[in-house]
Amino acid sequence: MKNTILALLLSLPLFAGAQSNFAPAGSEWYHSQQYGVYHSYYTGDTLIANTSCRKVLREALTKDPWYSQGLHVYDLPAIYLYNNTDTVFIYNKIFGRFTPLYVFNVNDGDTIHLPVIPVDIGMLLFPYPDSTFRMVVDSVRNELYDTTVLKTVFVHGIGDPDSVYVYNYGPGYAERIGGLGTGFLPTGSPAAIPLSDNLQPAGPIRCYNDPSTSIKLTQDICGIPPVGIAALSNKEKFSISPNPVHDILKLERAAAAGNISITNAIGQCVYNRQCSATVTQINLTGFAPGVYYLHLDGGTVRKFIKE
Repeated sequence: MKNTILALLLSLPLFAGAQSNFAPAGSEWYHSQQYGVYHSYYTGDTLIANTSCRKVLREALTKDPWYSQGLHVYDLPAIYLYNNTDTVFIYNKIFGRFTPLYVFNVNDGDTIHLPVIPVDIGMLLFPYPDSTFRMVVDSVRNELYDTTVLKTVFVHGIGDPDSVYVYNYGPGYAERIGGLGTGFLPTGSPAAIPLSDNLQPAGPIRCYNDPSTSIKLTQDICGIPPVGIAALSNKEKFSISPNPVHDILKLERAAAAGNISITNAIGQCVYNRQCSATVTQINLTGFAPGVYYLHLDGGTVRKFIKE
């Protein structure tokens, strides 16, 4: 008889201080979406629910021709993660605490029983504090991703006698990478799904990088392709760092003169000046945290986040 892994108690942060290797500093992910790519990246350590964890931002990159036609896919909410030796936990807004996201100490045929996880697009119907879902482990294997071998758990969701929820992780999840087919989070049903092209679910993993690992699973570039040579040229001539930024934003570009402006998320201009240097430092100390856009002459724009 196969085991049932009841992971409800694992939601308690008993191992928050353990050595971690999921979402380390410098890690980034690229996931497909219908109109481009989601670029996710580690932005720092923080404290949530008295637990030390890692913050990962998830930025939508909309490719042309849709972007030029006015379609801008919305970013996905930030997620907060930590892990022990065999489980990755996520801060779960339904329960107000961390609950398991990826469980690795399982065997072929095991059934995993977990607290429900919020979905990226829409909302679950009828979630209660004891809502759960189940999935069956099809196999546990060491799989080759590009040039890196990672432990991978292949699963499929099943109904639960005590719950209406069925979750789908795509084919499963892997060390370092996380979800293979649905971004970081599984899709769940029943759920209310808003009908808007601006809201897109994350799809299969395209690329993953951290200081010790580089995985490329697409023939294309990891992010969105530039539109023609001019777009590539503009990108090479204009860079900002760091991003996210706390106080001083550094701008580097080939042209020494031109206008610089910054707009906030609703389009209001909050900064405007002429610049005569190729390297410029912009003091953002008085800016409220949030999403901003830096504009140069000629229409080139870069998005950045003020923390």
